[in-house]
Amino acid sequence: MGFKYYDKSQGKYVPMSIEILKSEGVSYTAPLIKSEFDKIDFKIGNIANFKSQGDTLTEKIVNEFSERFINPKWYGAKGDGVFDDSTALQNTLNNKGNIYIPKGKYLVKKTLVVLENTTVLFHPEAEIIRGSQIYCIFTNGKPEDKYLSYNGNGNINLIGGTLDVKGDSIKSNGGGIVFGHSENVVIKNMLIKNIYNIHHIEINSSKNVLIDNCRFENFYHDGTRPYSEAVQIDLAKNESVFPVFGDYDGTVCDNITIQNSTFNKVGAGIGTHVSAHDTWHENIKIFNNTFEDLLHHAVSGLIFRRFHISGNEVKNCWRAFYLAWCYDGNVSNNIIKDTTDHGILIRKTNNVSINGVKIARAGEVGISIYEGSHSIQIDNCTIDEGQNLGINIDGNTITVSNSTIKYNKNHGIYIHNSAKNNKVSFSNVYGNGRHGILITDSSSLNRIEGNFVYANNQTNSNCNNLMVVKNANNNRVINNICRIGDMTNKPQYGLFIEETCSNTLALMNDLRQSGAALNFYDEGQNTITSTENITS
Repeated sequence: MGFKYYDKSQGKYVPMSIEILKSEGVSYTAPLIKSEFDKIDFKIGNIANFKSQGDTLTEKIVNEFSERFINPKWYGAKGDGVFDDSTALQNTLNNKGNIYIPKGKYLVKKTLVVLENTTVLFHPEAEIIRGSQIYCIFTNGKPEDKYLSYNGNGNINLIGGTLDVKGDSIKSNGGGIVFGHSENVVIKNMLIKNIYNIHHIEINSSKNVLIDNCRFENFYHDGTRPYSEAVQIDLAKNESVFPVFGDYDGTVCDNITIQNSTFNKVGAGIGTHVSAHDTWHENIKIFNNTFEDLLHHAVSGLIFRRFHISGNEVKNCWRAFYLAWCYDGNVSNNIIKDTTDHGILIRKTNNVSINGVKIARAGEVGISIYEGSHSIQIDNCTIDEGQNLGINIDGNTITVSNSTIKYNKNHGIYIHNSAKNNKVSFSNVYGNGRHGILITDSSSLNRIEGNFVYANNQTNSNCNNLMVVKNANNNRVINNICRIGDMTNKPQYGLFIEETCSNTLALMNDLRQSGAALNFYDEGQNTITSTENITS
């Protein structure tokens, strides 16, 4: 029936028409209104196509653009590797939020400052190139900034791309990323290369940092810094340690994870070389990385506490792992091959377990523990073909269990320098160049128990399978099996106890056919053998 209106001239309600509406001064009728909206739709598009949340068109537009990435090309970046893109990139970074670096080579002659709440996503073929003697490509603070604790610029993600520091041609201290006083940082899928003298990444005074699936390549230096780490973990100690900005409140790092990454032809891999009294970096996790052809160590744990080094492979490096002033850690399931120096060197470190580690062809000692270290547990490890000792124990409460120490050119296990309360149990020690297990130099209260020790003295230097000498008192050698073996050279004695040693408990050892001269030589004072050893 349609709508009606009251016509005064007729004194009754009559049907409404467009003509009547126009005669009454109404200009926007339904068809005209629809026509106008059609024009608007044509100009701005269909509002349904805005997928972002929002109750109004304005809200949808704001949310739509806030979810998109900001592009440095909008600010004049060329990406041609020639034009200085520093200003364009910095103007882009000043927006914070989500930033996309498209394919190209971006030359920078100024360090770029990344602000809080920023994600930078690189095209796989996007590369930022250092073009002057700047200290680093990215940092997260300005020189005048004075941050404390973890209150600097944080919530930062750098994903993908390449940073080329050009250390091969620009001979000044130059690194890739230097962050401090930050929290919640992710660096992922990035290649950083050609560093000069310093670090690919430095993480200083920061918390909750993940470095994942990155590649660190090529390191140049002036001859003074072969130990410079690709990933440096450090504390805000002073300006010489962290020269980019302050403040220097001694903040350490907490919950730093480096995983699934490769380190190739760099100085050192991961670590720190600055310490402070009664201060530790906490919760350091180094998982499933590969270190190859390094000038120095793969991992240097200095003042680490509650740390984990697991699933890594180290090949042809100067040293694999160095731990000093470290506590409450775990080193597990790592493979170490062909180091120039030690496989693992531990000093002034307590309460660390070493499990499932395989060390082959160390240039020095496989695992060396000394200088006040104690409570180190070595279990289910293999150490073979080293150029020196298998395991060096110059500490207290060290345990070696369920391990294999074989074919090392010096002693298999060396306990010395007044070492006390150490235990070697249920391990195979064989084919080593000199003594299989040696207790010496006033070491006491040590236990050698349940081991299979055979075919040592392969350098033919009048050495033995088991040896207790030089005032080593009150030690226990119990329930071991020793054999002469079928290798070219033979151990002189299965078990040798020197006259300077007293109160050795030598019980229930199977020493049959264990020495070329004698199976059991005992000149010690008050040696206890009341439960007889089997000698024939």
